[in-house]
Amino acid sequence: MEAIDAIPSSERPARLGRVQLYINPTECICCGACALECPVNAIFDEDDVPEKWSGAIEENAAFFAR
Repeated sequence: MEAIDAIPSSERPARLGRVQLYINPTECICCGACALECPVNAIFDEDDVPEKWSGAIEENAAFFAR
């Protein structure tokens, strides 16, 4: 797979829609830069995660606990 930044932003939703990306919770500085680049608008501050995606908080943390 090529680097995400090599894919034009207009093509990212179609090409990356099924790719799960994770944010390291211990390294994140909450700058919001990743939210602008997310191809499916799925990045929120922890307190603003929609209820239907609340399980993703634990899933993301578990990814880095491995």
